[in-house]
Amino acid sequence: MDYNSLTGTKTTAGSIAQWVNRTDLPTAEILNEAQAWIYQRMRVREMTVLNQSFSWPLNSNSVQCPADFLDGISFQPWGWGDTLPFSHEESMLWPTDPNTGVLQTDTPSHWTIIGLTAYVDVLCSAIFSGYLLYYGLPAALGPQNLTNWLTIRYPRLVRRVCMGIAFEFAKDTERMNEYLQLAENDIAEAARTNDMFRRSQYLPSP
Repeated sequence: MDYNSLTGTKTTAGSIAQWVNRTDLPTAEILNEAQAWIYQRMRVREMTVLNQSFSWPLNSNSVQCPADFLDGISFQPWGWGDTLPFSHEESMLWPTDPNTGVLQTDTPSHWTIIGLTAYVDVLCSAIFSGYLLYYGLPAALGPQNLTNWLTIRYPRLVRRVCMGIAFEFAKDTERMNEYLQLAENDIAEAARTNDMFRRSQYLPSP
């Protein structure tokens, strides 16, 4: 399974067009939508990314997340033995001056994500850098990226999502729902089996 086979004509083995027996579908667009559908729902180890020099600037409490950022996992400041607590945005502590409403300048004690921006709870008294671990959006399949871990490890999931979206284009709602539900089941199974890679891992006590 690769980009060329998936977007090939109806006579191409393993193509979206062959799977749904149609010649009039925008297969490249269907494949792009299928990838987006999967990455909205799926979180597996192949999607984890380590940014080793993520930084908040001096006198700031916010910085843009990486372009491929989907969800945060942890942030460990350089030289710290522990990670910085990752707080829900609604429970974030914002120590402001009661007279001016301006954030205090100090070393951060919490961080959060709001939209596409990472925040800490104070204005940084120095550049605040560390290791950001997060779930990232994989590079899309295309003419220059023919295959990836998704096509290698989860080909059935790719097929089912592509078929579901193809049937949507073909205005066949019943079969669209059938295949997308099967794909949802595949993602649930992937989440369950993904935990197996943590066998024998050591996680320090908080």
